[in-house]
Order: sequence, then C-alpha cells, then structure tokens
Amino acid sequence: MTLAVAYLEAIIPPVSQCMITRYNAITRWVHWLTALLVVATFILGPEDLDEAENLGSNWPAQVHETLGLIVFGFSVFRIIWVLFVQPRLHIPMSAIMSISAKVLQATLYFLLLAVPLTAAFGIWLNGDALNLLGNTTIMTPLTTMKNAGKLLLAIHPVLADLLMWLAGVHAGAALFHHYILKDTVLKSMMSK
Repeated sequence: MTLAVAYLEAIIPPVSQCMITRYNAITRWVHWLTALLVVATFILGPEDLDEAENLGSNWPAQVHETLGLIVFGFSVFRIIWVLFVQPRLHIPMSAIMSISAKVLQATLYFLLLAVPLTAAFGIWLNGDALNLLGNTTIMTPLTTMKNAGKLLLAIHPVLADLLMWLAGVHAGAALFHHYILKDTVLKSMMSK
C-alpha cells in the first residue's frame, strides 16, 4: 500500500503544484451571476438624485436596492472564495499583462464593494431606510449626518459608472485574449 501511495504522489502533483487553466464551476457561476446582477442593478438605478427621493414605494428602486445588496453579498463571498479556496489560475502571459490584470481585478473587487456600500451608507446617513423587495426595510443604524449622506449618494453613481466602464474593459481584454492572442483567458471562465 505504501508503494502505491508513493507512486501516486510521484505521478500526481499536489493541487498547489498543478497548472490550473480553468476556474471551477462555483467560481464561474459566481462570476457570471455577479456580472448579470451588476448590469441589472445598473439599468434599474435612478437616473439622478432627484429620482432617488422617496423611493420606498418605487418598485424599480426596491429592485435596485435589493440587487445592490445581493451584488455586495456575492462579492464578499467571491473575495473570500478567491483568497482562501480557489486555486491560482495559471495562464502564461507577459509581466505587464499579468500586473494589469491584477490591478484591474483588484479595482473591480473594490468597486463591487464600494458601490453598494456608498449607497447603503449614503441612504442611512441621510436618515432614510433601505427599501427592499417584499416591503422590507432596513432602518438606519447610524446617526443622521445629511452632508455625509449626500456626499456618499453623489459618489455612488460615479463609482457605478466607473464599475461599468472597467467591466467593459475587462470584457474587452478577455475578447482580445481570445481572438487576438488566442490564449485561454476567456475559456478559463467558460464551461467546457
């Protein structure tokens, strides 16, 4: 038995030494669901701050706020998953491309957290409640600070726009890798 185990260990390297070229199913599903939810949340967002007043009975606003919290939850899960569970992907590329990809991914993760947080804290600091689907409200746990709330609510759409632009760059880079460089970057996030 020991000889068989030694043989298997010799021919099958540990997962940490394997060259993984495709993300696992959970990572892929969370990636694509997050992308879909971000687009839906963005589309259902109010056009300007005037529309953001008195959103409690506004169904699209309830959907927007609910989806925003779901995006936040998925993003927290995804960051924990990537940091502690998902093995590192190995796709050969130049150092500048690798660094650029890491910076873009880190910025996207930051924005996936910052966009819903600026909205939630902006609403709460403004003295209002989050209004979710099912007539669910999350009352403010914070002391009202209208100026800080208005500032966060002004920052929120700017960060949301930046998130959408950078997600577009991210998608464009994946297509560039697939059609121009003909590597496996895009395939790594697709099912077989």
